[in-house]
Amino acid sequence: MPAGRPQIHRLWQRLSIEHGPLYRVSLPFKKFVVVADPALVSGVLGRKGLPKTGMYRVTLDVFSFRGRHDNMFTVMATHDPKWLTARKGFAATVSEESVRARFALVVDATEKLRAALDARVVVAADAESKDKPTVVASIEMQEASLRLALDVILGAAFEAEGGALEMMKDRKKKNDGEEEKDISTSSSTSPSVPPYSFTPCPLLDSLHECFEYIYGSLQQPWLLPMFKVLPFLPAARRHRELHERLYGHWSELIAHVRAKKGTIEQLEGKTAPEYDASYGACLVRRRRMRRERKKRRRRRRRERLTFKKKKKKKQVRLIDPKTGKLQRDEQILSQASATVVAGMDTTAHALSFALLCIATTPGVQDKVAAELASLGLLMDSSSESSTSSPRPIEYADLSKIPYITAVIKESMRVWPVGGAGVGRVADRDVDIGGFLVKKGTEVAVPMFALHRATWAWTEPERFDPGRWLEGEGEEGKKTGDAAATVTVTSTSSPSRKNASSSPSDPSSSSNGPKPLRLNLAAYLPFSSGPRDCLGRRFGMMELGTMLIMLCSKYRFEFDEALNEGGLKGLEAREVSKFTLSFDGGLWMKATPR
Repeated sequence: MPAGRPQIHRLWQRLSIEHGPLYRVSLPFKKFVVVADPALVSGVLGRKGLPKTGMYRVTLDVFSFRGRHDNMFTVMATHDPKWLTARKGFAATVSEESVRARFALVVDATEKLRAALDARVVVAADAESKDKPTVVASIEMQEASLRLALDVILGAAFEAEGGALEMMKDRKKKNDGEEEKDISTSSSTSPSVPPYSFTPCPLLDSLHECFEYIYGSLQQPWLLPMFKVLPFLPAARRHRELHERLYGHWSELIAHVRAKKGTIEQLEGKTAPEYDASYGACLVRRRRMRRERKKRRRRRRRERLTFKKKKKKKQVRLIDPKTGKLQRDEQILSQASATVVAGMDTTAHALSFALLCIATTPGVQDKVAAELASLGLLMDSSSESSTSSPRPIEYADLSKIPYITAVIKESMRVWPVGGAGVGRVADRDVDIGGFLVKKGTEVAVPMFALHRATWAWTEPERFDPGRWLEGEGEEGKKTGDAAATVTVTSTSSPSRKNASSSPSDPSSSSNGPKPLRLNLAAYLPFSSGPRDCLGRRFGMMELGTMLIMLCSKYRFEFDEALNEGGLKGLEAREVSKFTLSFDGGLWMKATPR
């Protein structure tokens, strides 16, 4: 269904430039206050900040059957027992020990992608370099990254084999009875190689199609209600079939967890150690904590009265904090599916953006290679100083790559995955920056606009990994920490002005804050406050490992021919949906070193 190219991140950026870092947007049935001032962000997102906007609940149909069950991403308030239970339950899965235990899984998945690329290596036609691989077929990096991240998150959370990377195939098929062309004998030193495409991945395809319906319903609010009233329409039947197919995939994951982990009695032996970061082990830990609390309550109650309670069948389930009863499979399914989607989309697009910045910024790829060569991780047969067979990557290497880490951080600043930002709603009259925001007003923190704000950063449009290197940007660190202490305070004072106008651009005032090369208060790739990204540590480990393994073996190049509009056309193809991405994909060439 046509959904256009929503670019809400660019809209917030343009309005912030025109009206300043704090302004109001009025729609017929909704009012927004947009906060792009680093000094005010922590007050909106911090510990005493505002609850989530109800807009996030539109995704419930993707995560649970008919949107019946919340998960930790759709619960609005941080004091809600549902959110607290889910948050604490998953916190252990992203501890330092858990991340280290999942390092080998990320290495194995990335090696599968490298093997798929190696299968497309083309040998040059000239005799001098006949045995030297020179080019690899163009690959749609967004799709490849999504499949890589899907395999990783399924293995890490469910100990399941995703197999998404094993579905790669040649886009161009030979006709029946026609011999396949031998591209290795082409007369060109840079032969025309068929670009990669992929065989269908059922889970990934179902997710994409269901999310398209969500975006369509936001543009056409009457769409989903019409499907309920007129279920016999072809589009309504298609919508129902897609979601039922997706629920089937989620149910298979839950069934896999139960079959893999077994009963509580088996798990409470030595088959599920505390450092196990899988989703099944998380369920066991939450169940074990619940049983201990239950025993304590029973001891206290026995002192007051005598009672009998029917013994329930032991099952691997979370506890509903409202009813105190075991959650059903559908409730667990909602938490599990949300974890898969959040862990897949964010990492995949962050990897794509990092490779795009490396490939299109002069000098960056050479510095990345130099850092890898200094660690003995670079494969480069053309250089005597580098080894053609680098040593295997180790977990300790992730702490020895300051420049690659700086590249990751800077790419997340220039291309934040959550481009549109985060949304909150005023649950009371609040004062934001000296302006009264009425109860019920939605408050948006536009991540893209904040990361590229001229009043927060020097040369914000420039990709500059040097911002993050040791010894640089110290002033920004101090200022960022100080600015982060500003909070939003409740007020009902009638003397406060309504937030219908905007304060002046702080960068234009001689007494206001100055743009900084590194401004941590204006950097929110993982959000901020109590609802910041729970998988931050795991995501950074994934990105570092994947970039080391890919950049140590290949040089990446932006494919001008296959990307619509070339490099200059990227902005027109930006799409801000669940995450920021490029409509039509991101085609890149990888040349073996």
